[in-house]
Amino acid sequence: MIGKLLEKYQPAVSGTAPQMQPSGIIEIETPKDSKDDVARHLMFNSWKDSAPVMRLSLYLKQHADQGIRLVLKRQCGRPCIQFSPGLKREPADRWRIATNVMNLFEEALPDLSYLLEHNMLALSSSDSNNTGG
Repeated sequence: MIGKLLEKYQPAVSGTAPQMQPSGIIEIETPKDSKDDVARHLMFNSWKDSAPVMRLSLYLKQHADQGIRLVLKRQCGRPCIQFSPGLKREPADRWRIATNVMNLFEEALPDLSYLLEHNMLALSSSDSNNTGG
């Protein structure tokens, strides 16, 4: 199953780096929900009912040794990805994993936001001591 997910979400690494904040946290703006998203969310009883959230969770668990976590940003309470240590181009393997995480995170973000708003998901707060880089 993980192999198929890796094949599906194996992006080509572009020449530009994601925008990083000094704290090693990357955020993506939450897209507006469509009518289909709202209808799909009504079927959620748990975060495990969201396929995009499950894919992200499984991938993060598979690569737990990379220091990449899904957390809540303390200032605004929005979900974000935290890198500890901060993200650099090298090693290339970690960069590839981070790129895959960001693609999965972007896909899961509408569901993450819904689940957090409806208390169906709890996340740790971002580590304010992480300096990134």
